[in-house]
Amino acid sequence: MKPSTVVRAKEFLVTILDKANADRMKYRGVHFKGIPASIGNPITNAGAILGENGKLIGSHFNLKVDSEADIVPFLKKDIYAKEDVWDFDTIQIKPILIATREEKIMEN
Repeated sequence: MKPSTVVRAKEFLVTILDKANADRMKYRGVHFKGIPASIGNPITNAGAILGENGKLIGSHFNLKVDSEADIVPFLKKDIYAKEDVWDFDTIQIKPILIATREEKIMEN
């Protein structure tokens, strides 16, 4: 008997820092408006990266995509990319497996 093959969706942990002098708060409202349409497709988890004193310094995502090549084009659609907030030189993309998820309602 052949062992069964487990097919897993391709999910990635993505982190990207803001540019040093970027003003993410200026675009935060527009950024938040675009998030709900992407929940579950491809975003399974997302939020801000905190620096010293709780300052927002970047973003993190768990993204479920067909290919790693889909990630940067997806991010480029966001207002933080369009307004040059994110520093794409800092992007890190790692494949992941998820053991558990907890649902959380997005807060402004």
